[in-house]
Amino acid sequence: MSFQQASGSGQLRVPASEMPKGLPPETWRLICSAVAFVIGFGLGLPSLWQGMHGLVGAGSIGTVTSFTAGGLALVAFVFWYVWSARFPVNRWRRRLHPARRVLDVIGLSLTHAGITVMGLLGTFWILSQAFVDLTLDRFAGAAIVGAGCAIALYLVVDSAYTMSTRRLSELLGLFVLTGALASMLSTSEPLWWQSHFSSLGGIDDVSGFAFNITLLIAGVVIITLAGYLTHDLSRWAGRAQVERWRLQVIRIAFIGLGALLAALAFLPVSQFFLAHNIVAYSMVGFFMVLVLGVPLLFPTLSRAFSVVCWVTLGSLTLALIMYLGVGYLNLTAFELLAVGAVFAWLIMFVSSVEAAIEPDARQVGQHITTEQTTSDDEGDTGPLGAASKDPVPEPHPA
Repeated sequence: MSFQQASGSGQLRVPASEMPKGLPPETWRLICSAVAFVIGFGLGLPSLWQGMHGLVGAGSIGTVTSFTAGGLALVAFVFWYVWSARFPVNRWRRRLHPARRVLDVIGLSLTHAGITVMGLLGTFWILSQAFVDLTLDRFAGAAIVGAGCAIALYLVVDSAYTMSTRRLSELLGLFVLTGALASMLSTSEPLWWQSHFSSLGGIDDVSGFAFNITLLIAGVVIITLAGYLTHDLSRWAGRAQVERWRLQVIRIAFIGLGALLAALAFLPVSQFFLAHNIVAYSMVGFFMVLVLGVPLLFPTLSRAFSVVCWVTLGSLTLALIMYLGVGYLNLTAFELLAVGAVFAWLIMFVSSVEAAIEPDARQVGQHITTEQTTSDDEGDTGPLGAASKDPVPEPHPA
């Protein structure tokens, strides 16, 4: 058996031998999609039994589809992500403390469920603008519910068993974006942007809940990301002979950043102004540790990314001057620029780490190819012309 990563994609290729019943991963994705369609249709039919239904609004086809698919995505992700811990390439996850593993599963499963719900709600809103006043009966509506669930499960199942550092960072950015947009679009205060982003979390309506739950889950996912990044960095550090304490500094900074972001969910600015600001400014401190720490602690990781770190620091400083010094930016604009810089830096950091460990992945792939070729050539060289009984040693997973 062999596990490989597609070059430059961060995508884990899973052999069929590691999947349930030995079926290929694509087969399981299709099976889960088919089951999701049946469940979605079965749940959608009674939910839409009375009368005709539109695409958006309370009791609409879009609402039923979004929350049904979100629930199925939650369950499916938990199963496949836990299953993927059996893969040799993920053996490092089994060494984590049980509480940490549970936290990872909770954070990632809620992230996928949240993206599913908000993504489908947004899709149906767009469709409602294209098909104005469209209403459908129970059977057509249930079929749409089933189709939405099937598409969602097809994507979520693949994400669960091929989770990587790059995919995790991209999911984090997508989740924060969709959560923030959902809060902005549903707020009862249309002029919230005249104050600051945190005002969304202080509003006592669905937008406040959406904003705070986004902060909470995103914080947990950042803590999970710390484990993935530390694992990848350790592979490079072993070859580059970098002291492990340097890795721990980055790991602690990421965990601190995630914990503080999650804490903001319980400290709405409208009720805990001082505590909220202390936590928010502390987050800035942890991010500065990361931006300054990477080029100083890992100068040989990537010269290009070291430049990115200094450019990021300079850009944030310039934005701060334009906010506090010149007054050109208001607080909301400054926060938007800062959040954008953080996620741009994070994605580029993950890409740099991935590029640094890519030689290891190529060596593993070459080793696998060599062994498979040797096995094919020697398969008929037994003493009586039969296949050799000597097993071919499996490569050590990267």
